[in-house]
Amino acid sequence: ILDGYEFFERMVNCRRPVCHSNKVNRHFHCMRPRCDYSFVRHSTMLQHNKKHPTVTSAVLSASVTRTNPTQSKASSSQFIPIAPAVTQTA
Repeated sequence: ILDGYEFFERMVNCRRPVCHSNKVNRHFHCMRPRCDYSFVRHSTMLQHNKKHPTVTSAVLSASVTRTNPTQSKASSSQFIPIAPAVTQTA
């Protein structure tokens, strides 16, 4: 099972207010914010995972854009920092 998903056996209550598979099928739930997609097949997880861009891929693609001189400057403004800068006080 990939990160960001929960698995529930057939007789386990997933405690979702609207879940057609609850206590009926073995199933998965996506745990990403504002999603909660549910599905039964493990192979569906890979397909659904493509719909959620990761922070890592966004940062990596932005850093490649920043270091590539053939790219326009407009695309380099899409850089997403991982954490805010920390200032040191004396």
